[in-house]
Amino acid sequence: GIDFLYDEISNKLFKAKKEVLKMKNGNLKKFPFLIHEYPSLSTGKLAKIKTYLKKRFNTKPNLRIFLNENVKNGFNFDDDIDFIYRDMGILKLFFEQKETKKEYDFVYIGEINFDREIDRLLKIFTEPKMKDFTILLIGKPNSKIYKKFNKYKNIHFTGAVNYSIVPLLASKAVYGINWRPNKYPHNLQTSTKFLEYCALDLKIISLHNDYSNEFAYKNGIKFYNINEKIDNFDIDKIKNFEYNSFFDKIKEFEWLNYLNKIDLKGQLLKALKKNVRN
Repeated sequence: GIDFLYDEISNKLFKAKKEVLKMKNGNLKKFPFLIHEYPSLSTGKLAKIKTYLKKRFNTKPNLRIFLNENVKNGFNFDDDIDFIYRDMGILKLFFEQKETKKEYDFVYIGEINFDREIDRLLKIFTEPKMKDFTILLIGKPNSKIYKKFNKYKNIHFTGAVNYSIVPLLASKAVYGINWRPNKYPHNLQTSTKFLEYCALDLKIISLHNDYSNEFAYKNGIKFYNINEKIDNFDIDKIKNFEYNSFFDKIKEFEWLNYLNKIDLKGQLLKALKKNVRN
């Protein structure tokens, strides 16, 4: 058989054993079944080259799992290996933090580095008009960014934390900041943080991003859209904006609900049986 482990804390959805048992002539024979999962395209410097190298040098699996069609097209494998899609979901704990006391004005969850241009965001909070507004950054910061901004009393870094406490920490803020530059590959991939802010029912502020805009339009979400020049990060406009983050279908994105909806286990078993027959 094949064992599945739904690991909510690490968001690693399952582990498929590399070997399954195949019955042949009354004897058990080991049968290798290899899965490659591609939850994103490569990021950072030379991102497209790194994606190509993964495509060129990875061994051929029995099955590939892609985040979405954009990621599949980005790798552009030219073979007939079976594939399925598995998008992002939300940790159940994000739905259980509704009555938390607010201690911060803003929260940002995610990578704290120059590739995400977090320095541009934090610079705003060093300006006189924002010195009385706090921001909590959840995640391990780039050392240069930490050294530059940790001296400001309104900018708080948690450092690396266990993901199981992230929902509680994030719920202590009023506004959730989704800071994904509108560039390859961030504008092609699901923003997990956007989903998590929706589950927490935070007021969402998002850097202009094609994915976020499309997702919000499809689901009736209203968020404050920061333009690419970020010259409309105006605290008065942010406070007076009419937000709508929590929508009826958001609970469909809770991990187990989502996995059941797409029947991931059934799809994997179907692929496994196909390979066994071959």
